[in-house]
Amino acid sequence: CDVGTSVKTFFDMMNRSSLSLGVIFTDACQTVLSYISETATYFRLPVISFTDSDLSLLAKDRYPYFYHIVPSDHAHNLVRKQLLQYFNWTRFGLIYQHGSKYTLVS
Repeated sequence: CDVGTSVKTFFDMMNRSSLSLGVIFTDACQTVLSYISETATYFRLPVISFTDSDLSLLAKDRYPYFYHIVPSDHAHNLVRKQLLQYFNWTRFGLIYQHGSKYTLVS
């Protein structure tokens, strides 16, 4: 999760004349992933993550070339909402871990 090393590696890959990237697949942590995804926008380079599901990365104005290939936390919330509606539950409990990622989802 070292942002400096990761961004340097990204630019080193982009500057290699023999390397023509069409897409980046990554399992980087959220901190690194946000910087890489935002930078890749300037190269019009798709970034595909198969591990991170942070809702902040769904901002298409900031990360237009970022894609998840795992269900996002937002998709899980839609299922939770449908369960509440299906069983006509109007009261429920919510237990979550406090932190930026979990607080946004809750």
